Amino acid sequence: AFTKLAIYLEQLIEISEDIKSAWACFKEDRKQIFYFDDFLGQTILQKSLSKNEDGRLVDFVEKIFHSKNKKFILTTREYILNEAKLNYEKLANYEFEQCIIDLKKYTYKIKAHILYNHLFISGLDIKYFENLLEDNRYLNIIRHKNYNPRIIEYMTKSNKTPPDEYYCIFMDNLNNPFKIWEIAFNKHLDDISRSILLSTVTYNWNSIYD
Repeated sequence: AFTKLAIYLEQLIEISEDIKSAWACFKEDRKQIFYFDDFLGQTILQKSLSKNEDGRLVDFVEKIFHSKNKKFILTTREYILNEAKLNYEKLANYEFEQCIIDLKKYTYKIKAHILYNHLFISGLDIKYFENLLEDNRYLNIIRHKNYNPRIIEYMTKSNKTPPDEYYCIFMDNLNNPFKIWEIAFNKHLDDISRSILLSTVTYNWNSIYD
């Protein structure tokens, strides 16, 4: 996929706010990739599209679709997109070309690449790397049942953990990823949603088959 996109890498444009900035950077004669990460926010409650933003977004997608020298990449969670379609008519009526990334299908190699990339741009002191490399500890991170890119990002971004404790705290967050989901659970869900979630994860489903 990256090989196919390489021909467009004359200009990479990251959209940080709304689609207006993308329209402003659009150049008919240039090879361009537009990248809009979490374009609907990390939850539908976190970010409301401005007036007619859904229409402008769909218009820009169509503009790129009919262009031979441009690509437009938008990322979001599938459930957020589905919820947005319930609230915005233009999004509801438009069929996006979707590429769904399923964490369950990540191989150890893919997980290793994700960990490596986050560490590479983290700016952490080399002592942190040495702590993970000791006795190949990083393999325990890659193979952990709770491996999640969110946890990897959290543990490699602005980290204040002492270098000699880095691996242990990394594993603690994998074993009990409470801090990673604390804000999402307390701020992004309403009371009913929290109750349903708690009921789902604490219910003894095995009793159904007894």
